[in-house]
Amino acid sequence: MPNHLHAILLIQRTGTAQGPFPTMGLPDYIHRFKTLTTKLYIDGVKNGDNSSFDKKVWQKSYHDHIIRNDAEYQKIREYIDTNPLKWQDDCYYDKNND
Repeated sequence: MPNHLHAILLIQRTGTAQGPFPTMGLPDYIHRFKTLTTKLYIDGVKNGDNSSFDKKVWQKSYHDHIIRNDAEYQKIREYIDTNPLKWQDDCYYDKNND
């Protein structure tokens, strides 16, 4: 979707933890993803490949949900796969930019 992102993230805990911050949690992964993609987008703006943006690329928050079984996983995966087909029905869709 042009105005938001859906993803399924699998976090596996393997091995033994070391140091004062032994493992990364979901907030750490989200923070790193937003930081990296913002930097890459800014690099694209500087190179003339991306249009400039006002204030922030990402909103502060995010919505998370723990998938507890295969049926739920399949339902969410189907939603993610078909969601872009509904873009023209989104309240932010601008038919003048097609």
